[in-house]
Amino acid sequence: MKKEPYFEDVPCFGDLYLEKILFQDECPIFFTLCNSEGEQRFIGVCCEIRGEQRWLVATINTKTIIELLSDDITIREAFEADNQAYISIVWKPDYEKEKYKFYSRFDVPRNDLPSGGVHFQAEGEFDDYIRLLKSLSSEESYRIVIDACDLFQNIENVSWYPIECSEPIAMINTPTNELAYNYANRCYNGIVA
Repeated sequence: MKKEPYFEDVPCFGDLYLEKILFQDECPIFFTLCNSEGEQRFIGVCCEIRGEQRWLVATINTKTIIELLSDDITIREAFEADNQAYISIVWKPDYEKEKYKFYSRFDVPRNDLPSGGVHFQAEGEFDDYIRLLKSLSSEESYRIVIDACDLFQNIENVSWYPIECSEPIAMINTPTNELAYNYANRCYNGIVA
């Protein structure tokens, strides 16, 4: 049976799949996701469920998830540790599909981030997941897999926020990603149709 994506066609990342629900009430509140290849991980939190559903999703590496579940860092620190991309995902009843806004770590809405100073306190319930992540992290070199040619296809539901710093949005600083970042800013500022 094929697993259904939790978020479909996220620009830059494709389909995202629930990997582990860390806390849920009526719906998943705090969770991890991965892309279809399982190469990139994300941490997500549901920020709003009244009138609209809104999530904040951030890129994260396996080591940081392990630190979070081992109670070495707070939930907020996990969101801020090594994240290069923050995605605000919004769905309302009148939307055909989710809408996405991308932020850097410098301009992410602070009220959407989890409160500071709070540890997850897993108390052993995720030991199997930690073992799985440790086996994966031994093979993992933290990288965001983005093909610059695919990056800007199907972006009609995306809002790009320009960043006033030298670090490219949603990406590690490499020449290819620098090119994609500059292209995104030109699109946002109306220079590219």
